[in-house]
Amino acid sequence: MRGGGLIREDRRKEWSQALKKAENFFKHGDRDPDAVLEFKASQTEFTLFDATYMYASLTGRQTYEGLVFQSWFILKHPGAILDSEFRAEMRERADRLSVRADDWSLFLDLLKSRRYLPKDMLDAFD
Repeated sequence: MRGGGLIREDRRKEWSQALKKAENFFKHGDRDPDAVLEFKASQTEFTLFDATYMYASLTGRQTYEGLVFQSWFILKHPGAILDSEFRAEMRERADRLSVRADDWSLFLDLLKSRRYLPKDMLDAFD
């Protein structure tokens, strides 16, 4: 199962539709040549979360950038993710670092340098 395995049951349909909207638009483009696909940045957030989660699930490894993104995503969309060990771990890490979803400068700094993270967090990914 894709990243949707972490999504709360009452939000799973919304999650699936968001991920498939562009796919269906291009797949069935010949049916309505005048159709327009509205770009929504928030949909990209869900697609990237799915990609980073699937990478970690398939390889058994986490990337540094994926971990930073997933932490931000869970802070920004706390109601979308099931209560799970994964969510609790991401929340605990964010709390330890006093991170807020709207703190863009911190997330940009985290992406540029690993020096902000405690050693035990650095051992968790490639």
